[in-house]
Amino acid sequence: MQDQAKCQDRLVVELETMRQRVAELEASQSEHQRRELVHAALYRIADAASAVEDMSEFYTAIHQIVGELMYANNFFIALYDEVRDMVNFPFVLDEKDDESRPDPQLWYKMGLDEARGITAYLLRVGQPLLASRLEFEDLIQRGEVVLRGTLPVSWLGVPLTTGGRVLGVLVVQSYAEDARYTEEDKELLIFVAQHAATALERARLLENTRQRVADLSIVNSIGQALARQLDHQAIIDLVGDKIREIFDADTTFIALYEHETGQIPFPYYVEHGHRHSLEPLQFGVGLSSRVIESRQP
Repeated sequence: MQDQAKCQDRLVVELETMRQRVAELEASQSEHQRRELVHAALYRIADAASAVEDMSEFYTAIHQIVGELMYANNFFIALYDEVRDMVNFPFVLDEKDDESRPDPQLWYKMGLDEARGITAYLLRVGQPLLASRLEFEDLIQRGEVVLRGTLPVSWLGVPLTTGGRVLGVLVVQSYAEDARYTEEDKELLIFVAQHAATALERARLLENTRQRVADLSIVNSIGQALARQLDHQAIIDLVGDKIREIFDADTTFIALYEHETGQIPFPYYVEHGHRHSLEPLQFGVGLSSRVIESRQP
């Protein structure tokens, strides 16, 4: 009986040892797979920056990459302009507040409007932040942040920094009780954000370079066309059309000042793609008069 009991005890120990070993192997395999995912993500971030044709495509690629590493149904990127102290939200996905999301075309002054929330707080402190609902509520009660939209169950944000400069923030948040972020998620997002910030700067430089080349091409085409054109109104139309093309403006007009009559006629006025005829204004009325008088933009 004693031998049988010892044999059973030894079997129990061996089974427990095997279970531990299996768990270790599974954990090791899981960690190996995770590392492979992260490495693949970093390569894809670099590729996205190199191949960018439009910044919205780059932001979409970053979201897809982060979504393969963690829960990212609610995700946004905010950009920070240190000189103007302003924030822009070029990419926002939100299950709860999609209709009230910030305008991606606008920049918000820090401390005002959309730049009063936890994103602005993260930019002020300059450190990664993992906040539960209770921690979020505590920041609100202390007056550190103003709630913008729906209170999340879990919020995770990290700065996008490169060369000692803060370019913006990368944020994921969850409204689901079963999708909470962990310290491991925070460390992973920090790592991804470091590479995303470098890629973001490269992508923006590429886009700016392409835009400058495009603008110079348009300016050159204006010069060539003007050299061939003698008709006064045709020259005005040509310049107006090219300005609309450069700035993609809804409304574009050219106003001329006539010294003899003291009036400001509008030989070119296009709004939402339609040409309009306007009566001349008397000099001294409106913003056009102010620009003409000051000779300043």
